[in-house]
Amino acid sequence: MTTLQYIGISLVTGLTGTTIMTLFVLTIHRASRYQLNVIRILGTMLTGSKGPNGECAANPAVYVTGTIVHYLVGFFFAFIYVFLWNNEMISSDWITTGVTGFITGLVGIAVWRLYFFVYRQPPAVELRWYLPCILFAHVVFAWGAQWAYQLDL
Repeated sequence: MTTLQYIGISLVTGLTGTTIMTLFVLTIHRASRYQLNVIRILGTMLTGSKGPNGECAANPAVYVTGTIVHYLVGFFFAFIYVFLWNNEMISSDWITTGVTGFITGLVGIAVWRLYFFVYRQPPAVELRWYLPCILFAHVVFAWGAQWAYQLDL
């Protein structure tokens, strides 16, 4: 695989995995009514804006910032996944990919916990619902990325 092919496959797997993950989280967010929107939470914290009652902000800067950073992180993980799959360091079967996503989700939980701990005034987010959602969303991300990787574009 050439470097250009590696980059292209990583971008497609990252875009696919992140989009499917985001749709998964938004579906749970809508069904549960808890603030689980990763893009909105991330954008609120990165822009330093909040709603009048401490909730996540809902302005264009929040959505743009949250979306860009969320997808950049997705591309980062996709580059790692593609590297591991391409060099046969891990299998790209559904079970191994699910376990890899679960491990990635544990890393995601640790990062979010740390971010909420060091952030001076985080937005009102129910972490007892948000963090488990993030865990399983990373499994969905991994499966979406794996699906795109196996398309062999």
